[in-house]
Amino acid sequence: MQVSEAQKSYIKQRQATRHRENRQGWVDVDDGSPPRACNLWDVSETGVRITIESPTGVPGEFFLILSKDGKDRRQCRVAWRSGGQIGARFLSTTG
Repeated sequence: MQVSEAQKSYIKQRQATRHRENRQGWVDVDDGSPPRACNLWDVSETGVRITIESPTGVPGEFFLILSKDGKDRRQCRVAWRSGGQIGARFLSTTG
């Protein structure tokens, strides 16, 4: 996978080591619509990299659901977008 210049810049700014993952998550934009499926690729204590269909439809802040029951959620802020990917910082933990 090719890494964009924006991603390279963000990688240099990371505060925590990310761990490779390949599992499903869900993006909840908190507008009453159903959560959208996404794939989690890199996860750390401070952030995540996901792929999602139509990433431009994801607002600047959203909730990332990490468990099927919806109890493990993180509030996120978009740090970068590139192609079908979003890099986001965790703002809080819920659940």
